[in-house]
Amino acid sequence: MKLAAGAVTTYTLPHLSAEAEDVKDFPPLKQRELGKTGRKLSIIGFGGIVVSGIPQDEANAAVKHAIERGVNYFDVAPTYGNAEDRLGPALEPYRDQVFLACKTQKRTREEAA
Repeated sequence: MKLAAGAVTTYTLPHLSAEAEDVKDFPPLKQRELGKTGRKLSIIGFGGIVVSGIPQDEANAAVKHAIERGVNYFDVAPTYGNAEDRLGPALEPYRDQVFLACKTQKRTREEAA
């Protein structure tokens, strides 16, 4: 699908049932080191906007689906509707396994805090 510059599209989450494809059928997701931290992050991240506006159980299933496939980098922003409210609880069981980035439109340390 080719989109015009500035176009917005909507993506539908795949069916995330027990019948979904088996994780062992996929090669491991590549990771790269984050600077000099020693932490390795998946080269594909999970944009939190995909859980905005969906029920919590669907957000939980989407996050679990991503983690089972090797995603450990998650991104969210206050401008993503209720994505922070959905992503937080969905990530709760995995907090020690993931890296969560949050963007802000604020420009000073104090504002961002």
